[in-house]
Amino acid sequence: AHATSTWRLFGLVEAWSGGHEPVGGNKRCGTVGVGAMTTSYWGVKGQEELSNGVRGVFAMEGFFRPETGQA
Repeated sequence: AHATSTWRLFGLVEAWSGGHEPVGGNKRCGTVGVGAMTTSYWGVKGQEELSNGVRGVFAMEGFFRPETGQA
């Protein structure tokens, strides 16, 4: 017999980009932003069959800032 395992990586990156032209100006500007609708996050979860019907289950999640990579 052999152990079976299941792993899943998941998450969401929320970022946006846009442009605007200042009033009275003739130069169009671009901008990039994050966090307008939700918070970006990542996670991993899974399970591992150990022995005799015993199963280990785990989950780890965290939030991050896409513009810097900081937690």
